[in-house]
Amino acid sequence: MLEPSENDIKKEKQSELDMIANANAKCVAGYQIIRQHIFDNLEKAEIEAMNKYIKVEYGKIYGNLKQLIIDGLNEAKVKNVEVVEKLLDLNLRKPKLYKTLPKTPAFKYTNAVFTKKSVSVRSKKAADAITKIISDGRNEGLALVDIQKKIDVVMGFRDKRGVITKKAKALIESGKFTHRNGSIYETYRIVNTELARMNAIAKYEQLKDLNKEFNNCRLKLKAIIDGRERPQSRAMNGFISDSKGRFIYPDGKYYHLGSAPARWSINDRESSYFVFLNDNEIKNQYKTQAEQRIKSTAVYGAKN
Repeated sequence: MLEPSENDIKKEKQSELDMIANANAKCVAGYQIIRQHIFDNLEKAEIEAMNKYIKVEYGKIYGNLKQLIIDGLNEAKVKNVEVVEKLLDLNLRKPKLYKTLPKTPAFKYTNAVFTKKSVSVRSKKAADAITKIISDGRNEGLALVDIQKKIDVVMGFRDKRGVITKKAKALIESGKFTHRNGSIYETYRIVNTELARMNAIAKYEQLKDLNKEFNNCRLKLKAIIDGRERPQSRAMNGFISDSKGRFIYPDGKYYHLGSAPARWSINDRESSYFVFLNDNEIKNQYKTQAEQRIKSTAVYGAKN
């Protein structure tokens, strides 16, 4: 089996994590601009005008986020080619890059996140929540600092208790952390989910292209094994995909990473990378995996 070195695998994974952190940080920077405008005009701003401003600016954040998702897809496609070129020591065709998100089934959920209606609903919800805090705070005679704290909770700069630490602030700004509340958390979840999806889609597309020429390229599953992994992740660690990039799960069915039923996918921490095998290796791998699947089915109670 021809596969990348452990160091190259780690570099590829770190590149994916850096891409996600960078996109998260850009979203936070957009929220910081909105936050500062709100605070600068907290005393005298007209509520309706402030509501309109927030909705428009939130819409821009989601518009920029959609472009970051497209950029992430293209970056993943380029890096995939570079990884395989190093592995095979040859030059490959440059990948086809995207200017917009395709309307194909693979991008169904991603496109749904960024419809005008979806963006409008999220933006309105945030704008209404923030301006209500301002309006109620004025009526109750709250100090500006107390109103600001409440706004920070809704936006995600503070946790649900209204607390923020220097360490948390630095991590939020770098895109590597979020409190589990507010607008920052919402876009954080979108970024993590969608860029992981883009990385997976880029691999499937590259695998399809590679097998037109080589016919022996597969994806190898790598799970994080640290005592917190899901049972099937431990069982499937090292599994080889079929020629379409799908892995066999304990229920006996084949799924792309991230597309398996919730019982196999929630909170999984798995990735994949390209490997090349000869016919005997492929046959032996599938036999071993079938045996492992039968064992895991008995342990986890999966139905065929």
